[in-house]
Amino acid sequence: MRTDPATPVAVSEDGTSREYEMTIKGWEIYSGDSLITDETEREIFDFLLSFGSWAEQDSVPLMKGKVLEGIEFRWQPPEDEEKESSQRFRMIGSLTSMFSTWFRRQALGADRRPSQTRIEVVPGFLGRLIPEGYHGNQLALWIFVQRPNFDA
Repeated sequence: MRTDPATPVAVSEDGTSREYEMTIKGWEIYSGDSLITDETEREIFDFLLSFGSWAEQDSVPLMKGKVLEGIEFRWQPPEDEEKESSQRFRMIGSLTSMFSTWFRRQALGADRRPSQTRIEVVPGFLGRLIPEGYHGNQLALWIFVQRPNFDA
């Protein structure tokens, strides 16, 4: 998240913490070192982070001297998965588990009790999330398709 340099950033300090008031200029979304600019890739990225299994880490202020230029937000895979792989490949979850998470957020209230009696679901919306034949430019995805073995 980048701040607007034309808008003053107010800072207050009490010795143990700092507070900033700022105007958000925009968002830059990265996958590794790759800036994601394609709208389809940004939508995929948003869905994966919102409903996938990676955990949000502590935000990091981007400072230039005493001036706050932005805030960096990061998501990382579970710790045990991080140790297992030396490749730049990590699972973020299956679409079925992401759909379950999406559905729970729609159906349950803050108290985790049912709050909706009817959920509007557009049939196939997950199938359209990642277009057929998708090959990302900045967002590298491994897409696994599981099908039953009818010959067995």
